[in-house]
Amino acid sequence: MNIFKSTFCAHRGASGNFPENTMCAFNAALALGVAWIETDLNLSSDEKLVIFHDTNLGRTISGSVALSSLTLTEIQSLDAGSWKSNEFSNEKVLSFQQLLNWQDSHEVNINYELKCDDINPIKVVTILSKELSNRDPKKIIISSFSSKLIAQSIKVIPSYRHALIAERLPESWQDISKELNLNAWHLNADYLNLNQVRALHGEGLKVRVYTVNNKAKYEEMNEFGVDMIMSDYPEKFLDF
Repeated sequence: MNIFKSTFCAHRGASGNFPENTMCAFNAALALGVAWIETDLNLSSDEKLVIFHDTNLGRTISGSVALSSLTLTEIQSLDAGSWKSNEFSNEKVLSFQQLLNWQDSHEVNINYELKCDDINPIKVVTILSKELSNRDPKKIIISSFSSKLIAQSIKVIPSYRHALIAERLPESWQDISKELNLNAWHLNADYLNLNQVRALHGEGLKVRVYTVNNKAKYEEMNEFGVDMIMSDYPEKFLDF
């Protein structure tokens, strides 16, 4: 019988039943007792990091413009909750500073995924480092699909744990891991197999998976021994 229990992480907060990446989603996840939350960082036109997943408006906020064309004030004037339900119409996009302050006042760890793929990595990480302001590295993971962003972040703020995200583990993962000095990979659970998990662990790398929303896949990932499972529905896995 497998006795390993993967760490659980609420993906964009309790985003299955609440508007993703909003305070109500984060508070709902916290109320369920999760130890980790995953969220996304994008950049406003006035160079403030904000908690938002998409490059453009249109999916969770009405409109079609690029998020990076709006100031923080303009972004925070928008309705980030009604797309889920009218009861969430007062939910706003949070700034990175607002979420960091919330995190400071609660016993919760956060995996911050850097988006900003089309912005100069040096610029993004300079802003990230300044806004982080020496927060506790034990409570934070920095991740991204962008190897350039991760490389720059590891260079500037090496005390934080870093992970590269990929849909599938690339064949050259060992070379990439060594070149970047990675701590971990974040991988799509649907394309991961046991041999890959064992190989990654054999190199001392953590394996965290997304986005697991059914019990069978959750149990399989636990059997594989992955280090963290991210899900939109923490309420489905109340035994974590």
